[in-house]
Amino acid sequence: MIVQLILMLMLGWGVTTSDLPVSVYEVKLPDGSIEIRSQNKEFRPYTLEINWSVRNVATPQAKFFVVPALAKDYALTVIKPTAKAYSYSYHFTCIPGDIVGTKHNDSYTYAIPFKPGFKSKVSQGYNGSYSHNGIKAIDFVAPQGTPVCAAREGIVVEVVQHNKSGCASSKCMRLANFVKILHDDGSEALYSHLQYRGSLVSPGEKVTRGQVIAKSGNTGWTTNPHLHFEVLIPDYKGGKSIPTKFQMGNQLLALQKGDEID
Repeated sequence: MIVQLILMLMLGWGVTTSDLPVSVYEVKLPDGSIEIRSQNKEFRPYTLEINWSVRNVATPQAKFFVVPALAKDYALTVIKPTAKAYSYSYHFTCIPGDIVGTKHNDSYTYAIPFKPGFKSKVSQGYNGSYSHNGIKAIDFVAPQGTPVCAAREGIVVEVVQHNKSGCASSKCMRLANFVKILHDDGSEALYSHLQYRGSLVSPGEKVTRGQVIAKSGNTGWTTNPHLHFEVLIPDYKGGKSIPTKFQMGNQLLALQKGDEID
C-alpha cells in the first residue's frame, strides 16, 4: 500500500502555513476500509477540494467537502480497497468558508457601521482607483478611535489588532488591523484599518447588529484615518466582494464616493 498526502493551502482570509486551521487524517476501519477524517479548529467552516489518484480502490465521486466550524473527527469519505494490492494518493486545497453552499442574502440591508448620528463621508467606493480596483468595498472617513459597529449580526471569526503602522503604499496592506464577522448565509464582513489593540470582540463571540466591535484607525494601506467595509463570499481566491445596500434613516442606499453619512 502506498499513501501520499500533499497539502496545498490557499492563502487568504488570514490563513498562514505555520498555523493550519484544518487537519486531515486517516482511520482504518474493522472491514479494512480507510475513513478520511478532518478537524477544524476555527469558528468558520472550511472547504476541502480533494483530488484522488487510486489503484484498486473504490472512492466516492465527491470532490468538495465542507468541514463545519470547530468540527472534530469529522468524517469526509471512506476509501474501500477492491483488491489486496492497492494504492491511493490524494491532495487537497483548503479554502476558507463554504464555497459549496454560500449564497449571499441580497435582500439584506446593512446598517451604517457607526453609532447613530455619527457624521462621515464615503472617500472611496466600488472599484476605486486608489486601492479598490476590482473590489466592491466602501471607505468611510473616520477619526482614529471612532467606535465601529457591526453592520450585521454574526459570529466573530478573525481578529488582528497587533499592527501599529500604515503607509500610502500597497506594501503596507498586510499591516492592517481588522475584524471579520461570519453571517448566517456564509458571507463575511471585513472591518479594516482598525486602531492598534482596537478590537473589542474576540473570535467565537456572537455580535448583534449595531454592537460596538472596534475602534477605527489608520493601519495598513491607507493615507488618512478611515474604516474599510467589505462583504465577501468565499471562493478560490480567498473571498469575492459583493455589492451591499445600507439603511440610513428611512432610506436604502447603494453608497458611492462622496456620499455624506449622518
